[in-house]
Amino acid sequence: MIYFIIFMAVIYFLIVVPYKHYQARRGVKAFGEPGPVKTCPACLSEDLPAAASKCLHCATEQPSA
Repeated sequence: MIYFIIFMAVIYFLIVVPYKHYQARRGVKAFGEPGPVKTCPACLSEDLPAAASKCLHCATEQPSA
């Protein structure tokens, strides 16, 4: 059990912490809340970003807010 805890701590400090730091430098929030989404009126997909101008699934133009 102790070896597992040590192994997980090593993985966390060698992979997760540098990855979060790298993403923060790029301006992307790693492991954060997703941005606001909207629903496409044509195909009713609910995973479009709020600033999208076209639907990812059916390629219809989206009305601007």
